[in-house]
Amino acid sequence: MSEVVFITGPSGAGKSTTAKELTETQIETWALISQDHIRTFIKAGYANPEAEWTGETKKQWSVSIAICCDMAKRYHEAGINCVIELFAPPTEFEKWKQYLDVLPYKLFVLLPDVEKTVYRNSNRKLPMKEEDVRENHEWFTEWKPSEATIIDTTDLSLDESVEEISRCLRHGEQT
Repeated sequence: MSEVVFITGPSGAGKSTTAKELTETQIETWALISQDHIRTFIKAGYANPEAEWTGETKKQWSVSIAICCDMAKRYHEAGINCVIELFAPPTEFEKWKQYLDVLPYKLFVLLPDVEKTVYRNSNRKLPMKEEDVRENHEWFTEWKPSEATIIDTTDLSLDESVEEISRCLRHGEQT
């Protein structure tokens, strides 16, 4: 049976890097689905949520969730494992669960401490404003361990973060 794995966390948590490394280091076949990448399929009229939330932004965001979940279902049906890398605090993940229907999944929240998140964000190509990073970090502290596997990546290297997720997957730890 194939795995559907979600990796989420605040901006600067290392979601994209960890998801990419995880999929590239597995023995089995894995696909990587990035919500940010799916959103950039729109070339004319692209609404960037980091710039401003509008009706158009919300529509494009919602469509990207549906597309990511549809892709995950297709990979799952074909027996291909997949990782979906996304930005989804607990209230936002409810929308994902609606699109998933009954598809089983495992959810990992990468949650370094806020200062590490701010530092990592400052080293990104397009860093967000510090106050926005701090605010979205706070949203992710609302995840409960009963809902997701929360991994404190403050002092973990990329390899250690990937190994922790791989260990959880090997041992069948379910969200």
